[in-house]
Amino acid sequence: MKIRFLYTGPSVEAVLDKFPTASVVRRHGEAAEITAMVEYSRGTIMELLSQGRWVKVLGPKQLLDDIQTEIGVMKKIYDDSI
Repeated sequence: MKIRFLYTGPSVEAVLDKFPTASVVRRHGEAAEITAMVEYSRGTIMELLSQGRWVKVLGPKQLLDDIQTEIGVMKKIYDDSI
């Protein structure tokens, strides 16, 4: 699956190292738009989420939906805190 995301963190090289097929396709000010070919798995979702607010997934829709679902589940855990 070809994924696309924006990265706004301090080290684009760190993200590129996590996805061996990744490349920066354009810059948007401080953000780098990155594409990568990945074998889509739970690991892909976890790797993107590990970057926190520094990553915004752009596509494909399946990945975006899965990321949004995971974030919703995480938010509910904190909303239901003791």
